[in-house]
Amino acid sequence: MLYLLLLVIPAFFANAIPVLLGGGRAIDNDRQFMDGRPILGKHKTIRGFIAGVFIGMFVCELLYLLEPLGIVLFMLPVYYAVAGFILGFGTMLGDSIGSFIKRRFGYKSGKQVLFLDELSFIIVALIFILPILKFSTVTMTVYDFIIVLALAWVLHKIFNIFANKFGVKNVPW
Repeated sequence: MLYLLLLVIPAFFANAIPVLLGGGRAIDNDRQFMDGRPILGKHKTIRGFIAGVFIGMFVCELLYLLEPLGIVLFMLPVYYAVAGFILGFGTMLGDSIGSFIKRRFGYKSGKQVLFLDELSFIIVALIFILPILKFSTVTMTVYDFIIVLALAWVLHKIFNIFANKFGVKNVPW
């Protein structure tokens, strides 16, 4: 279980960093979907997406530093960068998919939709990382997947409450 948790840490960082490093031009460039609503919304920015992918890679590379302690996640060092990219990209894509779904149902940017806000990022990241697990010491069962989802839901809630208290986020979700 420790290895699985270490494996998903880059996704958590990738999901959090756009709050700090995002801003700038919206991914959808303020365009509307065919339903007349924004495609993703103004909070999904190019800079935030790229920052999420890169922080996922960076954190995964930091995990490589644990190898001298006997904590080995991947068979070759290059797989850390690949896994970091996959986790970062999957996280940002999952978060964007969540926003896309919210816009289709008429929710404005920044409005909470229970479970979608907390889980879309980790579900896509986990699905994307599955193929690379064959080069890893980590295995993931359905039970592990559910545990990670539950952990993601709780941690997302906790960190967003703190981010709101410290003025990093406008809303506690």
